[in-house]
Amino acid sequence: MPARVEEIAVLLQKARQDIVAGRLLADAEVPDIVCFHAQQATEKAIKAVLALQGVAYPFRHNLDELMGLSPDLPEALAERRDAIAALTEFAIAARYEDIIGPDRQRVEAVLAIASFVYETAVAEVLRQLPDIPVEAIDEDES
Repeated sequence: MPARVEEIAVLLQKARQDIVAGRLLADAEVPDIVCFHAQQATEKAIKAVLALQGVAYPFRHNLDELMGLSPDLPEALAERRDAIAALTEFAIAARYEDIIGPDRQRVEAVLAIASFVYETAVAEVLRQLPDIPVEAIDEDES
């Protein structure tokens, strides 16, 4: 695979792993950690879209900033930009600050957003790179 395609595949694989980890931990009463994994999955999926577009992205966690780098943010992401950007809070502060973690309903919503962003990124990659081996991005996240 060309370097950028390999980068995209690795980002999506790691995003998928974060979603799987979040789902596995969802019943373990560690909401901050679940939401951290959801934020990380979202960040990696957005970075995969940026790499697909040829955009050099910074190593930052601010999801709104990352989406703002896209010259052509997929419409599905643009429509939910505020909800996606809200996951930024779980990147660092939620793991270190003395705050009460999100409730079960919020955890499920955060995981749903992460899954949506991942699925949108995978669809965008498959649309623009139809010859990429599906196993390279392992789109089956269930």
